[in-house]
Amino acid sequence: MPNRYVRESAIESERMNGLSWQAEVFFRRLINRVDDFGRFTGNLHLLRASIFPLQIEKVSVEDVESLIKECSEAGLLAAYDADSKPFIVLGKWEQGRAKESKYPPPPEDIRKQMQTHVYERLQIPPTPTPTPTPTPTPDFGDPKIQAAWELWLQSRKEKRNEVKPTARKLQITKLKKLSKADAIAMLNNSTENGYTGLFGPNDSKARSGGSRNNDNANGRADASDFEL
Repeated sequence: MPNRYVRESAIESERMNGLSWQAEVFFRRLINRVDDFGRFTGNLHLLRASIFPLQIEKVSVEDVESLIKECSEAGLLAAYDADSKPFIVLGKWEQGRAKESKYPPPPEDIRKQMQTHVYERLQIPPTPTPTPTPTPTPDFGDPKIQAAWELWLQSRKEKRNEVKPTARKLQITKLKKLSKADAIAMLNNSTENGYTGLFGPNDSKARSGGSRNNDNANGRADASDFEL
């Protein structure tokens, strides 16, 4: 029989951990007995002698039959008949180097049953798509303010410095506190001068150049920009 190893992930397998201690021992030993196609005899007497050669007096044929049933219900193996003889096959088996099996293949319905069980029990649920942060849509109640706002957003976008949702919300609040004329003047002034924040023509910070996108004296955006 070939030498094989059990992947370390088996320790965390829900199916494996759902077995009783006796069934897990049976299944782990069975891994070293099946051929390169995951097949083996299903004869209960031969199985008992092959899996528990030094514990025949401790394990009965009825015990082996119960262990097969438990592993089968967990989706780890399937029992089938071929040529009037019983056989078993392990599920999710990676075929070895042998080109042929000395045991007959399971019927199509058994293969589909195993594939379905593996799919239902082991399929990893898709990673949920994160819900994007909604972009605030302002309602200034005036088409001229709206147009000036859109123009300023476009200027930020062209500089690859788009306004983030949280900053956008704060800037909308700032504009709504102003009169119509002041809001339009602030937006137009910020667009024409390439400011990353919103500043009116008479704003001292704007005149100092501290909030410009390209010539910030401190090398960082001004706090008035609300950029997060």
